Amino acid sequence: MTSIAVIGAGMAGLVCANALQQAGAAVTVFEKSRGVGGRMATRRSPVGTFDHGIAMFEPTSPAFVEITKQLVADGILTPWQFEAMYLDGAAFANPTAPSTTCQQTRYVGAPTMNALAKYLATTLNIQRECKVDNLEQVAGGWRLTQDNQTFLGEFDWVVLAVPVAQAANFASVNALFTKLPIHTLQACSVLMLGFDTPLQLPWQVAYIENHAAIEQIIINSAKPQRLNLPYTTMVVHSTAAWADAHIDADKEMSKTHLVAAVGELLGICAQDALHQDLHHWRYAKPQVVAPTAAHATGFAAADDHHIALCGDWLLSGDLASAYLSGQRLAAHLLKSL
Repeated sequence: MTSIAVIGAGMAGLVCANALQQAGAAVTVFEKSRGVGGRMATRRSPVGTFDHGIAMFEPTSPAFVEITKQLVADGILTPWQFEAMYLDGAAFANPTAPSTTCQQTRYVGAPTMNALAKYLATTLNIQRECKVDNLEQVAGGWRLTQDNQTFLGEFDWVVLAVPVAQAANFASVNALFTKLPIHTLQACSVLMLGFDTPLQLPWQVAYIENHAAIEQIIINSAKPQRLNLPYTTMVVHSTAAWADAHIDADKEMSKTHLVAAVGELLGICAQDALHQDLHHWRYAKPQVVAPTAAHATGFAAADDHHIALCGDWLLSGDLASAYLSGQRLAAHLLKSL
């Protein structure tokens, strides 16, 4: 039986691990965090939950459409129909500015976004809070260690399901990186606000253009099956440029800055929110500098070295990309195995 180590329990890693395990491989997943799912994340608070990673998704490929239908039938996902508004950030708070909404449908986890990750992790052997620090190529495979001394196991294959910047930390994967496109990964800062009164807004999702700090605002408590009453919860996504500039700055100052920007945009006293929290995603939005064949396929594999890599950043950076990347890499590896 072929043994495979999957490093990273985000969407791509979980999808790839499931497909390999179902085909008969002995799969172990290593995840540095307590939870699974990567940016399929949910933060709990006294005022309710915040989907502070991927807020919603649209299945954009036939394969992902089919699995989405099945997961809706299983109660893991649910469609969300909402009013969306596209607005110029410079005119957002102007009461005389034209404001039109359109109805959109996306999908969300039920009752939280990380429900999907938990479902995908159900049958997998996942070593949580276990950061792999070193990969050493040995006869016929790879030796994994933590803290450069704790032995984690030897495996026939290694799958890196992590951002490219983290994969590059492993000095032993040079053969793999010759196959990779050149990427930059931008950050995203997410502000979470909880109010004890309803907000009188004609939309549930606002897409903001031409604003230095804010790109998207989501009324998280408006999603199906959220039990936030009597509170209103809001998730605010920053622009990549703002997050890159502030990710290493004082967190309280950054939070205050974003709260003030929300208040100015919406014409509300955002600083009065009962709950205020800020989370930085250092690797959130991919930019391809020099595309290669790996960017078209959504994975990279060095078959002769028994190491491969997948992730949403190899395609478009969304949840559908993560699914396709993990699925396509698993199909490739199964041919090799």
